[in-house]
Amino acid sequence: MPEPMWHPDSAEGSARRRLDRLMEWRPQRGSDWTPNADVIEGDESVVVLVDLPGVEPGELEVLCESDAVIVRGERAPSERAGEQGARLECRYGHFDRVIRLPVPVETGAATAVLENGVLSVTAPKAPGGGEHRVPVLRPLP
Repeated sequence: MPEPMWHPDSAEGSARRRLDRLMEWRPQRGSDWTPNADVIEGDESVVVLVDLPGVEPGELEVLCESDAVIVRGERAPSERAGEQGARLECRYGHFDRVIRLPVPVETGAATAVLENGVLSVTAPKAPGGGEHRVPVLRPLP
């Protein structure tokens, strides 16, 4: 299979994406673990899905800002009397996750549902956000 041709724009785009990811990342202060999250942008809303198995709704704090969703909480280790873990891979303790959104959202209309260990935060897109085409006019005589 022939190798794809190198193009300077593709290298710049790749570097830009890596830099964007680096700038988005920041250490979560005081967190024992960080839950995984997906961000899905629809036509009218943004949905954030966060994996939180073993976390109860009362153990969560969810904040919605115009450009981010913040999820805080704690997952307690499972307690099984008289048993000792032979292999422990699950993370427990406090977590604090900031998830950046691709577009501004209406914070007052956000909803959050925790079902089967997945937190789903849905927020409608804010009006006026996104791309807007600006017509180019001729100067007046």
